Amino acid sequence: MYAIYFDNGGGSAYNYSVKANSQMLTPAAEAEPNNTIGNAPIASALPFLVTGATLSSVTDADWVGIDVTPEDFGKRLRVLTAGPDPYTDTVVEIFKSNGTTTFGGPSRDSGFAENHTSPVLAEAGRYYVKVTASQDYFMDTNNQYVVALWLE
Repeated sequence: MYAIYFDNGGGSAYNYSVKANSQMLTPAAEAEPNNTIGNAPIASALPFLVTGATLSSVTDADWVGIDVTPEDFGKRLRVLTAGPDPYTDTVVEIFKSNGTTTFGGPSRDSGFAENHTSPVLAEAGRYYVKVTASQDYFMDTNNQYVVALWLE
């Protein structure tokens, strides 16, 4: 990691502290079926990583549940999609426990991978993350991804 600071006003001799923080993700392979909240896997611990996920069609939806406790209030849920296939184009949405009340999303779909953050968490309960294919850019040959979830 490199940090560069440039002061075009001629200043010099700045001192900065940079801290790195790493977290271990709890991995779990995608388990089908996971196309509804009724059969969504629940994250066993946060941060959580779903590996080996695929979107089988433009209409496929993959769901993951997380449990929010009062200790999580004031934090936000971050959802990041990436993967072994850089051309898999995903969209992310976050829902409250009923699976229909949106709580952040859809993501901007501004590129292939998504980096999406929820509003501030203020209610305990189960929340669901839904990952779908971009409706405009889905390709059957580019359908693999991973999704990481954590609170910040």
